[in-house]
Amino acid sequence: MCAETVRDNTLRAWVLSTISKIHLWERRFEDAANAAVRGYGHAAEGSAAVMLACQEADAWAEIGAAEPARAALQRAEEARQGASRDPVGGLLACGTVRQHNYAGSVLLRIGEAANAIEHAQHALTEAAADPSVAYGTLAQIRIWAAAAHLKAGSLDGAVSVLSPVLALPPEQRLDPLVHRLRSVGRSLASDPSLRTSIEARSVQAAITEFCATGAARQLP
Repeated sequence: MCAETVRDNTLRAWVLSTISKIHLWERRFEDAANAAVRGYGHAAEGSAAVMLACQEADAWAEIGAAEPARAALQRAEEARQGASRDPVGGLLACGTVRQHNYAGSVLLRIGEAANAIEHAQHALTEAAADPSVAYGTLAQIRIWAAAAHLKAGSLDGAVSVLSPVLALPPEQRLDPLVHRLRSVGRSLASDPSLRTSIEARSVQAAITEFCATGAARQLP
């Protein structure tokens, strides 16, 4: 209503970004991709176009559509290079850390672990210089980066990138992090090459402890 009242295309784009995210949560992935494409048509300036292209890629990755996902990531990069100032900003902005977070997680799901790791490194480097990046975002990046390292056959890389997450205090062990860490734990448990690894078992134990003491369990 606000976007239509002021006839603001940037706000129209972010409305469709929110709609796309809701469709994604509801597991209506093609609807999520289509909403992102519609929003992209409104995103004339700022980083809304970057966000929408990333969301489209995210939706395609969920159903294993690798080529559309790659094409959407390419549009996101092109939009970033051509982006002007963000007319709204704040939460309605897609900075480079956010873009790398999307790109890396998408590439991991379509089978490009090495490229995903590269995006994780960029995201973490840039986040270190930006105190506005939330700890939850950093933790999510580290979790999918650990999964990418495991896919690439590097337990050491996974342990290194995951250690700061496992050290979070219980009140910061958010449910989305618990959910994602359980997936990493399953990957460790199902890898035959790691069954005799003391280090792998130690990480699995730390993940189990993290999940058992998550923030949700601290509530009355």
